[in-house]
Amino acid sequence: MHAAQASGNTSKVSYPRLLAPTHRRHNWHDLWQAKWAYIYPSLDSPEFDAALKKYAALLDDLDRFMEERGVAANGRTDSAGETVNGYLDRMNAALELRWTLWSYVTGYVTTDSYNQLAARLLSQLDVLNARTGKNERIGRLLK
Repeated sequence: MHAAQASGNTSKVSYPRLLAPTHRRHNWHDLWQAKWAYIYPSLDSPEFDAALKKYAALLDDLDRFMEERGVAANGRTDSAGETVNGYLDRMNAALELRWTLWSYVTGYVTTDSYNQLAARLLSQLDVLNARTGKNERIGRLLK
């Protein structure tokens, strides 16, 4: 029971300010960006650009490694043990960065579908992720 009702005064009951209809509406994009700013400051930050370039470089290194080892689509190689270890090291590094970048960019796209920069970066990641998928298939053949 409200304090005003308990005292017998039922003419006016005041409610907490939180329930008032004048509450401020949140800009969810700003809240999301503030929450994820510890990963990268923004989509157009030098840190994000460096991470995207590093991801591409990791995939280039993985492709070069697989070619040097003579691993083709059939997965045959002469030095399987060393190749599998090298493959796993390189692929794990690429996948770790892949999921961080993808999650970060997807967060922008899902909160602001009109963000052209986020849409463009997601397309770039799709191209790089296709390369990762190709190497995942080759990796399965090495087992």
